[in-house]
Amino acid sequence: MRTAYMQAQYRKQLQGAELRPIWMYQSQLAGKNRRREHIALHGKAYRYDDPFWDTCYPPNGWGCQCYVTTKSEAGAERDGIKESWRFHYGSLAGN
Repeated sequence: MRTAYMQAQYRKQLQGAELRPIWMYQSQLAGKNRRREHIALHGKAYRYDDPFWDTCYPPNGWGCQCYVTTKSEAGAERDGIKESWRFHYGSLAGN
């Protein structure tokens, strides 16, 4: 059930990616099913088309309760989010 829900969220977020291209990984920080690997990803922000999401978009393993929030570029700057979203792998193609 969780996988189907997150698949729908993924599609919805892709539809809005032009306005909110920065995706932020959010981990369940409290509770029984916490995983160190997921907590380490908490708050990491990447562009929606970054290869990171190919392998790390939640659910990311059995019982994963992580989720993704989205932000505009201006919103990310305003909130001081300075992760790897500024460097996009596709930007190298033009060089």
